[in-house]
Amino acid sequence: MKTMRVQFAETLNAPDAPLLLRVAKLVWDHLPLCLGADLALCLAAVPAVAVWLLGLSLLAPWVAALTLGPVWMATSALALSLVTGESVTWRSWCKVLTGQWRATVSLSAVPALVATIFIGTWQILVAHPHLTWLYLPLFADGCAATFVVLASLSAFSVSTSRGLRGWTLWKVSLAVTTLRPGKMLGTLALFLGLGVLLTICNAGLLPVLFAPLAVCLAALTNQTCAGLMEHEKRASEPVTDR
Repeated sequence: MKTMRVQFAETLNAPDAPLLLRVAKLVWDHLPLCLGADLALCLAAVPAVAVWLLGLSLLAPWVAALTLGPVWMATSALALSLVTGESVTWRSWCKVLTGQWRATVSLSAVPALVATIFIGTWQILVAHPHLTWLYLPLFADGCAATFVVLASLSAFSVSTSRGLRGWTLWKVSLAVTTLRPGKMLGTLALFLGLGVLLTICNAGLLPVLFAPLAVCLAALTNQTCAGLMEHEKRASEPVTDR
């Protein structure tokens, strides 16, 4: 008779195991790497946060694109390797960080541009509250920022796994994001709830959510891409008469 511990281990290792359970197991099995990636992300975010606190809010997104973007790309590559069962080392993490820095900055420039436009519109509205017509462009900027942020969640994983660039990358990333919006929004809601809980209990533990979030997004993106490719493969197969 199998013990509860054995049954739980078999459930985690099953191909159809729940996404969050598989992510938790991957993070636990590679905890030192995940904690190191969390630390690297925190250090990379310091320049952008410092610029924001100095009052240069329009410059902060671009500083984040230069410092935080490449580190997040390397973490996404690490997360994708964990999901696909490949070997992961700090050398491979550093290789992605240095080898794809230019491509990552180009990728990060899109959300940085959208964030800059949104922040600029908001600052003008705050400085001139009587200009009520600015609420319309602010709403448009907010909608654009939402779509770009959602697409960005998949863009880093798609760029790492598929090697796509430019408009093709964003088109595929948006398609991957909108193909399973329930799972994507549910994942974000879960991590947002965990973030609020940690903020109430101990805000110093917030950085430990970064790597698990990257692994969860990589698993979800990889699962969605595999399903999409399988669907396209079946659609392209010729129909044979029986």
